[in-house]
Amino acid sequence: MKQHYFYLFFFILLGLLPEVKAQSMQFTGSNPMLISISDGKKNYLFTAPEIKGRYNNRLKRFEFVLMVANISPKPNSSLLVSLFNFIFHPDQSEEVRMFAYLPSETRGFEGFVNPRTLLLTGQIEIAGKSYQLPITMNLKYTSGILYYGLQGLIASDFGIIASTGEEKEIHPREIQFVIPESPMGIYMED
Repeated sequence: MKQHYFYLFFFILLGLLPEVKAQSMQFTGSNPMLISISDGKKNYLFTAPEIKGRYNNRLKRFEFVLMVANISPKPNSSLLVSLFNFIFHPDQSEEVRMFAYLPSETRGFEGFVNPRTLLLTGQIEIAGKSYQLPITMNLKYTSGILYYGLQGLIASDFGIIASTGEEKEIHPREIQFVIPESPMGIYMED
């Protein structure tokens, strides 16, 4: 009889696990992002109509996920498609992940009623590579909604991409990520 209760408890617990996992993976917002890749001479623009984010209270960080398939060159050209493939490797990775770490003493967002700009330590993962970067975030908390804007810049040697067009080669050195001011439904993950 005890074994029967054990199995009953086990199946009830299993039934709850997907719900708990779904809660811990909940991202909110559907905000646009602008991506600029620069070789020092020219900026190459890309847009993404949807980046999702959340605030992870336990780790004191903002977490963002951008699906690589949502990134589009502006304008669409073979050169920009080649550059996109070179940087984002859509055949190897489906998403870009970005993290912005708040100072550990941050207790909540009530102190952000007046807009504040913070320079935060950030990390971004692109196609299996991790880059450290400074992230500037504008934060404002009003009526239970957090509004944020974000700007981050990776300065690195990404290698050289050959081109068959006017430009013989592109040597990308910077990638800038910008999210205009957007609302984020705060999800406090414990």
